[in-house]
Amino acid sequence: MVLRQFDAPLVAEGREIPIPGQGEALVRVAACGVCGTDLKGYKGVVATIKPPRVLGHEVAGEVVSVGGGVSGELVGQRACIYLYRGCGVCAYCQSDRENMCINPGPRIGFERDGGFADYLVCAADNLIAIPDGIESDAAAVLCDAAATAARAIARADLKAGQRVAILGVGGLGSFAVQLAKRAGARVIAADVKSERLNSARDLGAEETVDLRSASLPRGLDAAIDFAGVAQSATAGFEALAPDGILVVTGYDPGAIFPVQTQTLARTQRRVAGSRGSTRSDLRMVIDLVARGELRAAIGDHFTLSQANEALARVSAGAGVGRAVICSA
Repeated sequence: MVLRQFDAPLVAEGREIPIPGQGEALVRVAACGVCGTDLKGYKGVVATIKPPRVLGHEVAGEVVSVGGGVSGELVGQRACIYLYRGCGVCAYCQSDRENMCINPGPRIGFERDGGFADYLVCAADNLIAIPDGIESDAAAVLCDAAATAARAIARADLKAGQRVAILGVGGLGSFAVQLAKRAGARVIAADVKSERLNSARDLGAEETVDLRSASLPRGLDAAIDFAGVAQSATAGFEALAPDGILVVTGYDPGAIFPVQTQTLARTQRRVAGSRGSTRSDLRMVIDLVARGELRAAIGDHFTLSQANEALARVSAGAGVGRAVICSA
């Protein structure tokens, strides 16, 4: 399903199965999560996504062939794909921060074709094995939704007993609720969708706040914003206790929230960004799911031909958990 024109329906297109090059692997896609960033790419908001492009960066599947320099033992293995492609030599890559590489390579679903397809080619060393017992739809959403939530939780540096608000408890926030609770924090889930708030309680939130009619409680140690709009960032920041931290993971290029320098200096409140995930984050959430300590929050399932419906679902903010496109 190809993005031929921004903000226009994806087009079904038949193509030859791609051939992996040096250091690459061909993956038969079993499942691909549908992310808010896919919707931004669809609308032309992500600068590096240029039509024609196959979207989709949360991918799990089976390796069917490999290119030169890659072990044939990979063929037949189930794997998910780590998103970022670091240079391997900069200070960020050398310290397990490949998501911040200063000279990154192309990412599936962004600068090269992604998982809204039957097959894709990726760098073989970006493949991470899927343990037995984890279904492909769950493995796919771990690649971004779960791993990104884990990075945000790490950025917040939560301690046992601290109070944290998770703003936006959709695909990413549903994992963040569980991971924050696992860190020993007292979790407050905030959203504008009652069904998501109900789900957040099931996942371990002690308290829920419907932001359509109520405000966050004050004195929070941390707030993690997965909505990324001005209102959510402002609400999270204003609810912080002195020396509390706002972690911003969701984003909108037009979203700006004003903060007085006096307020920062006087209260020592902190604002931190959190981008994607590291390989270690992805490996950690895979291990947690394999051990039954983290639940993959899956929403609606779609076939590849229903990719436009899946994007419409994300655009409407409908459903609970991550939408997933699955192979037939």
